[in-house]
Amino acid sequence: MYRCVRVSPQDSFLQCILWRDSPLEELRTFKLDTVTYGTKPAAFLAVRSMHQLAADESSLYPIGSEVVLRDFYVDDLLTGGDTTNELLEIIRQVSGLLAKGNFKIRKWCSNDTYVSEVVNSRPLCYTPDTEVNYLSPAHFLIGRPLTTILEADFGHIPVGRLGYWQSILSMYQGFWKQWHQSATASKMDHVNP
Repeated sequence: MYRCVRVSPQDSFLQCILWRDSPLEELRTFKLDTVTYGTKPAAFLAVRSMHQLAADESSLYPIGSEVVLRDFYVDDLLTGGDTTNELLEIIRQVSGLLAKGNFKIRKWCSNDTYVSEVVNSRPLCYTPDTEVNYLSPAHFLIGRPLTTILEADFGHIPVGRLGYWQSILSMYQGFWKQWHQSATASKMDHVNP
């Protein structure tokens, strides 16, 4: 996000880097033309730039402008909608608005599976075997995403994981059975003095 915000030319001399590869060489000067992450004003400059962009483009993207002004915290957008169509319109307008300033939101997340599929969809094309696939914790436990419909048949889960999970459940049940018996016994001792 910070690299998308250009510093005004009259202030870019304040972000100079002096460099040389060895003490025998002449010093070279490099000017940074974009906001540098880690400097004190970086967050303010980036947020202020987004707010100015939202104000400038509010006639073209009224909903997106309102969302950018209200629901951003530095570079995180936290917003929502009442319907699927409202969410899709917010996504379209916010993406369009921020694209005008060369900002790109890369990660969208929603608890509506339809919205997640539409927003995070990839084009239908060949993907080489070398491409990295990201796995969620659910893939390691049940071998598929958490959003899939549950089944009573656990035959597809590898025996090692299923056995481990069943042993945890039996230990859990044993713990609560033992606790219940001891709690009941202590109550009976207090009732009958």
